[in-house]
Amino acid sequence: MNFRRKTYYLAGAFILLIALIVGLGIFPVVSQINSQSQELAHQKQLIDSFFRNWQDSATAEKDYQEIKNQLSQAQAILPAQQAIDYILMVEKFAQATNNDHSITVTAANSADASANLGFQIVLRGSFPDLIKFLVHLENAPYYSNVKSFQVSRVSRLNGNQIKGAEEPQIGEVNSLLNVAVYQNATSTN
Repeated sequence: MNFRRKTYYLAGAFILLIALIVGLGIFPVVSQINSQSQELAHQKQLIDSFFRNWQDSATAEKDYQEIKNQLSQAQAILPAQQAIDYILMVEKFAQATNNDHSITVTAANSADASANLGFQIVLRGSFPDLIKFLVHLENAPYYSNVKSFQVSRVSRLNGNQIKGAEEPQIGEVNSLLNVAVYQNATSTN
């Protein structure tokens, strides 16, 4: 063989050797590094997700304890001798919702008359204002059981039903609510 041919064979063998090393050695290592880096990124996402969930659960636990403490301090039942507070609260709701109002105390409707107070609430205003009043009453700190509820639209002017209120306007609604408010039988003072 001549020198030139030996050089070509040797160069070809060297190129083939480099191609085998790259093909069999470097590509598998690079693909293994790539798959491991993807696995590592996936595990990092799982750890981040776990940490966020842990923080959310810690925050939720804190919020739960705070709400639980607030609920334990709140009284859903009106303390004895504090009916005036309830009446003032209802008047404040009526004023805040632009309703003319009248509140009277009625006889209790249950077998145990000392267990609840009865109120008759007469309102006059627009229908949206009535709905706002009901939302306020529903979100009040004391449990109010609406026993009956009547609504009628003012269709003609036939006099004023609420003392001290302006003449009703056509289109307003008159409402009559009979409400029972449960009260402690003994004083908490």
